[in-house]
Amino acid sequence: MSGGKKNWRDRLNEWRQIDIWEIESAALSGTRRRVLKAARVLVLAFKGFRSDQCPLQASALTFSTVMALVPLLAVLFTISNAFGGTLATEKLIEFSAQMPEQFQRFIEKVIELARETSFAALGAVGALALLLVVIKMINRIEETFNVIWGVVTPRNFLRKCQNYITVLVVAPLLMAVAVTCVSLIQVYLEKIAVLGPLVSIGLRLMPIAITTLAFISLYVFLPNTSVPLRSAALGGLVGAILWVLWQIVFIKFQVGVARYNAIYGTFALIPIFLFWLQISWMILLFGAELSFSSQHAGSYHRERIAARASVFTQLAVALMVMRELRDDFENRGIPLDSAGFARDHHLPARLVRKIVDTLRSAGYITGTADNPKAYTLLRDPRNIAVDELYQLLLNEGASMEQCGLGGLPESVDRALDAAREGFRQKLGEMKLSEL
Repeated sequence: MSGGKKNWRDRLNEWRQIDIWEIESAALSGTRRRVLKAARVLVLAFKGFRSDQCPLQASALTFSTVMALVPLLAVLFTISNAFGGTLATEKLIEFSAQMPEQFQRFIEKVIELARETSFAALGAVGALALLLVVIKMINRIEETFNVIWGVVTPRNFLRKCQNYITVLVVAPLLMAVAVTCVSLIQVYLEKIAVLGPLVSIGLRLMPIAITTLAFISLYVFLPNTSVPLRSAALGGLVGAILWVLWQIVFIKFQVGVARYNAIYGTFALIPIFLFWLQISWMILLFGAELSFSSQHAGSYHRERIAARASVFTQLAVALMVMRELRDDFENRGIPLDSAGFARDHHLPARLVRKIVDTLRSAGYITGTADNPKAYTLLRDPRNIAVDELYQLLLNEGASMEQCGLGGLPESVDRALDAAREGFRQKLGEMKLSEL
């Protein structure tokens, strides 16, 4: 780069990093505003995919899937058979029939192992251990989604078990109902000659529709935060399209089969399956990044600045949160939802979540029994001093001793004591009930 001129790569990078977030969308026409929003969502999704280390997360999920594959299928087959059907087995065999020969043999072997797994023979302890492996697998997915959405506090263990078992029971039932309905509709519509082409198109789109619903369910229910259905639908649709395209490419071009056959021979099915699984997880995580980006693209500029929020800014947000909780406490109102609070007050969602997590950990607030994501006060507002909240935020993080500042000079120690005492004198008598 000569003469101080920027080449196209520099201009593109500058536009991607800065300019796109500096544009005032309110001043644009409807079409340009939509294009700007779409560009922001895509840029933020790719940025998040990289910064959240999604390929590495996908590798971890691939390992977890391999470890939990037989127990997971055993649980699903058991539940499916309990309701009088073998739909899960049939659909898995039907899906693998289009895959490379090595892949088919691998799936057949896994199905055989899952079918031979007897919960009665394992006993209560063995069955519980098998179920815990499955729960651990789903928990790994939740942890990854929490990283993408910036959620610090996970669900408690009992809540996880309740949600995961519900998913494991409901998912096979929904799948059975969906496939049965599709089959009935297909038989009915095929009798109407004029609708023949439409039926054919609809059936071709059915895998995308079913996969979209599956992805949406994961994006809505697994992260320990509120995800709007509209945002989850965008990520679910794009993720489903990419996943179906990946299946087509994998089947049509037999990706990696010749190379792995030449190297591994009869063991080629292992790297082939792992490769397919890795890309599938990456697609699912990219859809999650799109859902997050769609939800937060409008506030991303504030989110970046909020990462450097001062203690006074955090105190202001904490007082706003506690003030609203106080009003709910006194008037028996609706418990506070952090995502809704951030949206209503145009605040960065991650900053609000950080403050809420700090207040919860310190014992000032707690999630309700019905909804752990909705918060209420644990203490009487008349007994909470504003200075307590300030000291809580001021002392958050590693202590001076942990940072190696155990022996401060006397003059520095006096200055710090004076600062603490000054705030305590000004704020110590002010209670939350007075705000």
